[in-house]
Amino acid sequence: MEEEISKVAKIYILIMFILLISLESMWVFRYGVEGIVLSTVFVVAGITFETVKIQTSYTTSYNVLLSGGMLVNILATIFLNPFEASLVAILSIAVSSVRRLKRKEGVHRYYKYVFNISQIGLSTLITALISKSIARHLNWYVVYGVIAPSLYMVLNALFIAVGLSLDRKVSLLAMLKKNLQFLFPSILFIFPSVAVILIMYSFSGLLILPIAFSLLILALLGNYYRKLYEDSKIENMMVLVKSLEERDEYTYGHSRKVADLSERIARKLGLRESHIERIKVAALLHDIGKIGISDTVLKKPGKLSDEEFEEIKKHPVKGYEILKSLRRFRNKEALWVKYHHEMLDGSGYPEGLKGDQIPLESRIIAVADIYNALTSKRPYRDAMTKEEAIEEMKKMLGKIDPKVFEALLEVLEEEERDDT
Repeated sequence: MEEEISKVAKIYILIMFILLISLESMWVFRYGVEGIVLSTVFVVAGITFETVKIQTSYTTSYNVLLSGGMLVNILATIFLNPFEASLVAILSIAVSSVRRLKRKEGVHRYYKYVFNISQIGLSTLITALISKSIARHLNWYVVYGVIAPSLYMVLNALFIAVGLSLDRKVSLLAMLKKNLQFLFPSILFIFPSVAVILIMYSFSGLLILPIAFSLLILALLGNYYRKLYEDSKIENMMVLVKSLEERDEYTYGHSRKVADLSERIARKLGLRESHIERIKVAALLHDIGKIGISDTVLKKPGKLSDEEFEEIKKHPVKGYEILKSLRRFRNKEALWVKYHHEMLDGSGYPEGLKGDQIPLESRIIAVADIYNALTSKRPYRDAMTKEEAIEEMKKMLGKIDPKVFEALLEVLEEEERDDT
């Protein structure tokens, strides 16, 4: 949730927390914690995996925290009674979040802390109650391998969506859809893990749990080091872009300006935020292929010869070759960069694609790139005004995407209103 939490959202959080604590207290007071040893194993595992969350890159710019704590909570709904499972979830998130709580300021941090405990505790409790109820009538593997994980994640997304909807006064369905999309990488992680553990449990019983938790640690550590490696390669690419721009005073800041403009155009076109972020990164790296072009050509003050222009035309492919070496860029960003100089009439390069053969993302970057190039000073001409650049681009409507150009005009009009 945002730093400022609305009054209605605070009431929602407190109601959730009171409900959870009341249910837990009634159960513990009446029955105690029967499987105390097994519950302790789950609590220790839950705290460990909630504390040491590992980032994994689902999209280019969304680093998703894949927490083994979610898997521990789902497994607790299988092997513990509902209230013990919920208690495991409560203790795991409460203990592991204390450190982050201390690093933040303001009373809102306490509401966030209570909210996280409440929604995770209730998600676990409700999942366990429903799963154990229907397990008497359905196949055990179907209930705990499919229904329980699905129910847990839907409830998790729903509780968060309700809170955000009340707090930000936005559509509940929109927030729920967004949260479910954000959970997608967790789905890819959770379902196979639960399935494997259930199969191993059918052969080895509860002895499989310590083994499963150990294997989970190894998997998360492997992912952690893979991500470090990928992040280092991205940092190197950003350094290349910066060094490229510093070679030429006329193009200094060009990539960042194109990235910013591409982001705003994509938003005007109504694309998803995760999609917009990927376009922004591709735009930031769109000229990375120029790193291999000589200064003689790159900084030439006059008109380029045919041979020199042919060398310049190689930079989208060179950029593609650089970006495709990184797994997360291989199937999308690398291609968008490769085709950002293609034109709708087939007159572009490197492959002479036409119309819808050119990815929308490349068409967005192309429009942002052309506008920024026209309004920037070059060795062979002065910068155009905004109005001059727009008129020049209108002449190119057979080459550039009209819808993307209209979105650019909306962005520029909005920018002008903000400046007045």
